[in-house]
Amino acid sequence: LLRVLTDGIAKIPAFLEDYAALGNALLSVHSATLELRWLPAVRALCDEMIERFWSEESERIQRLIQTRGLNAEEASRLIEVQMDASAKQSKADYVLSNNGTLEDLSSLAGDLLQELRLRAGMGILRMDLHLHTVGSFDCLSDPDAVLDTALARGLGRIAITDHNELDVALRMADSYPDLVIPGEEVKTAESIDVIGLYLSEVIPEGTPAMETIERIREQGGIPYLPHPYAAGKKGAEGRFADILAPLCDVVEIFNARLHQPRQNELAEQLADRHGSLRGGGSDAHTLGELGSVSVEVLPHPNQASALRFALASGHVTGTTSRRVVHIASTWAKLRNKLPEVPNR
Repeated sequence: LLRVLTDGIAKIPAFLEDYAALGNALLSVHSATLELRWLPAVRALCDEMIERFWSEESERIQRLIQTRGLNAEEASRLIEVQMDASAKQSKADYVLSNNGTLEDLSSLAGDLLQELRLRAGMGILRMDLHLHTVGSFDCLSDPDAVLDTALARGLGRIAITDHNELDVALRMADSYPDLVIPGEEVKTAESIDVIGLYLSEVIPEGTPAMETIERIREQGGIPYLPHPYAAGKKGAEGRFADILAPLCDVVEIFNARLHQPRQNELAEQLADRHGSLRGGGSDAHTLGELGSVSVEVLPHPNQASALRFALASGHVTGTTSRRVVHIASTWAKLRNKLPEVPNR
């Protein structure tokens, strides 16, 4: 696997480069230099994680023609000098079929990577990518209490996505950099919601949806489409779903505050239709709602690029919140309009 060694520096293996170029297989490949003493360990890791990708000979010939510039005869001769396919399979710990699409291969590889990491005791990170604190006009939840409750209920990271506000999210992310993703749920000019994750500057309420997505990307953030089929203004009952989903990285396929299962089912179909990453959120406005949704991914650094990679093999689970939670939001709206009572 480590075939290139120049001046004592082992370069990224060509074998891995090939498959990395074909679509987020098992390893996220980065440019690196390796000391000679590390080579045995690296080779062992590569052998463990990628024994081989298997495909029919006709598929392999076609791929060599397309990617290597060989003709059919040259490709056939190259395959002939390699180990017999059945012999390779008999020696492999894992065999991934490479006869489908790149998306199929990426999905299979992601599942295998998750299995290997679980075997290695690396565990699962559970996240909630959509919740609120007192920073929202319809929520009274103290942000520290939100984080404490989320952790107590098995979540390892949360995205604070207050309505049209970023102050609380930034402060909490600064205090707890590995536990909190700073985000904002923006009410756009079309009166629908778009979430930005990993933001550093607030995006004003009333910004058009497409401009909101552009501004999220300008900050290096992740555009996230929440509850695309929610009734009323929040999701416009799906009128903008197929327009905005291709522009966002993540589609929320489960929102615990949607009480009609069909709304989340349509969101999942939307993600499938556009090949979107899948997210989920409790949309919690009270402490009691926390933990109702879990986005299960492999542990990763709290960075936008790492989250995108992790979500590719993630899994979303959730239970619907009780309808009574909306009463708490209504009370919060009213309470926030009342004048402050002076301390006695």
